[in-house]
Amino acid sequence: MAIFILVVWALLRSTFFEYVGVIPYKDLIGSVNKIFTFFVVLLCVKKINFREHKIPSLLFVGCVASFLCNELVWNSPFIEEFFAYAKILGFFSYFLLLRFCVKESAAELFLIVFAVIYFFCWVIGIVSIPDLVFGADRDSWLTNTDRGFYRLFIPNKEHFTILLFFFLGKFFNNKKSIFLILSMLSFVVIVLHVGRQWIFWAAFFVALMIGFGNNWKKWKILLILVIVSVACYAFFEANPQFGAMVDVTQKQMDNANDDIRMQAIDHYLWEYPHNLPTMIWGNGPATSGTELRTVANVAFNRGFYKEDIGFVAMYVDYGLWMVFLMIALALRVVRIKVEPKYVYLKFYIFTIYGMYLFAHSLTTNIFYVMIAYFILEKSALNLRGRNEY
Repeated sequence: MAIFILVVWALLRSTFFEYVGVIPYKDLIGSVNKIFTFFVVLLCVKKINFREHKIPSLLFVGCVASFLCNELVWNSPFIEEFFAYAKILGFFSYFLLLRFCVKESAAELFLIVFAVIYFFCWVIGIVSIPDLVFGADRDSWLTNTDRGFYRLFIPNKEHFTILLFFFLGKFFNNKKSIFLILSMLSFVVIVLHVGRQWIFWAAFFVALMIGFGNNWKKWKILLILVIVSVACYAFFEANPQFGAMVDVTQKQMDNANDDIRMQAIDHYLWEYPHNLPTMIWGNGPATSGTELRTVANVAFNRGFYKEDIGFVAMYVDYGLWMVFLMIALALRVVRIKVEPKYVYLKFYIFTIYGMYLFAHSLTTNIFYVMIAYFILEKSALNLRGRNEY
């Protein structure tokens, strides 16, 4: 039952990977997703437990406080603001798995299958160019190869990262070369997405996983990280079809004050409205007909997109409470001891976090991240000989 609910929920959250055939019904699917999300919340809210599941439970407290803060400060329409939290409430995937006592193997299979589904959607999208099949064609990016390859905006693409670490983990555990090949091919697919942050953080944490997986000393791990960074840069320099990404990065480093992301961060930190309650609990998502919506539109029209500024956007919408909790979750992932077969999930989560510095991957993929976190917590209990989930 839980897996069926997860499948339906994942498809609704991604608007069926934005298949072109459902685009005319996108608003309807969005509305159904919001209703479905709150059905899940009502179904699972009794599993909130501040002793056994502290961080996910406190995330829910943060959402409630943010909602109340928005109502009091910005006087948003109650129902519209209520449903505006559907995206961040994707973390209830954790409580859904608790509610139905799902085995970690089943949860893992779900994560892998949806990454594979994304891969096939991406392949179909690429081979169908110039026709659009999956994803959004943002400002004619579909046929734009300035970065060396086609860019498709298919929802939850960052989740594909799990295959890279899954296959690498399989290789470490059984030494079968087929898994190393599949891991390498997964990295090639990531490179072909021509996303600078994604490529860098994937390579960075692959290097870390290799180092820790072979019990290398710290200096060896540091050395391989430096080598990986230099190798990535050299690769793009040596391949003109991908060199545009390096050019873009270099220009942004040379003109940091002019970079649109830095301007957006400066705007949201210093020009966006703040007071003590909103600093702690956030302004909440902007809804139509409110002063907050007007302020948000001004930022949007200036090209300041929250999707580009990661934790700063989380602070603006959900406050320092949510930011600190997500940092606490990352620290928990670092410290938790799990079965060797699930260690790869740590590096998957770290990669999503890395991309969130200047993107929206954590907020968008919190649905998947919390499933991975559930597996880690359950695996930790298995190591301790407890079975409480």
